[in-house]
Amino acid sequence: KSINNAITEAIESGNISKVMFREMDMVKKEIFTGRKISAAFMMMYDRLKIEDIKMYAETLAVFEEAGGNLISVMKANDQFATSKLEIRNAQNIFAESQKSSQKVVIGIPLVMIVGFFLFNPSFFGNFYSTFIGQVIAIIAISVLIAGVYLSNKLAKIE
Repeated sequence: KSINNAITEAIESGNISKVMFREMDMVKKEIFTGRKISAAFMMMYDRLKIEDIKMYAETLAVFEEAGGNLISVMKANDQFATSKLEIRNAQNIFAESQKSSQKVVIGIPLVMIVGFFLFNPSFFGNFYSTFIGQVIAIIAISVLIAGVYLSNKLAKIE
């Protein structure tokens, strides 16, 4: 199929969102008025800011200039985009598993301290009522909060 036929079929299929319907219709009209296909898709990228559309527009621009087998190039781009998406999903799963592990690692000491305090209040004695005990408690809580903050910052995927 030609690109124009593929765009028309995508619009008429009814299997696309309202936003993509509007954008593809605009691309079709721009192509009909004489704009290059790559320029029409680049304008679509400028409106939506979706990187895959930009990659597609750049591929079409190279094809318009150099020619060649567009189908094989588009297959390679599709494989690249699929691989990129799989890697991004794997990174997100890893980050979420790290956050879950972090909750367990932080939760165990907190549960133990609360448990000792509830079941055996004399366990800590009057340690935390002294100045040194309060300083140590403040330092321990500060280190715990800093660790949570830093590990969340490290786990965040840009």
